[in-house]
Amino acid sequence: MNYKELRIENWVKAKGEYFQISGICEAFPNLDTIKFGAGVITWKDIEPIPLTEEILLKAGFKRYGKDGVVRKCILGDGSPGKHREYIKFTYIGCYYINYDNYNVVIYYVHQLQNLYFALTGEELEIKL
Repeated sequence: MNYKELRIENWVKAKGEYFQISGICEAFPNLDTIKFGAGVITWKDIEPIPLTEEILLKAGFKRYGKDGVVRKCILGDGSPGKHREYIKFTYIGCYYINYDNYNVVIYYVHQLQNLYFALTGEELEIKL
């Protein structure tokens, strides 16, 4: 993985387990664990986590309809007169999002986290 794709708190896979990034430098990643010493894990050991419906549901998305759409409200609370805005994903061999007429394919959890932060200014809570 290229470290430039990641932010602190992004989920990644290392040595078969899920960890969050706690620090980023060009030489090596820092993970939220004491399992590995500093510099033991290199960028070559880090893998992206493929996005699945199970992970979307763990991130607070809900199934919507029968066509494989999952969505999460990112704006508005449904109060009378308040507009609601959703992020909606459809699965067509990969997760596909259409947001404000902009189409994006999301393959990995860290991409979802980065997109969510860019749209909302908040971290996406995921319990992996």
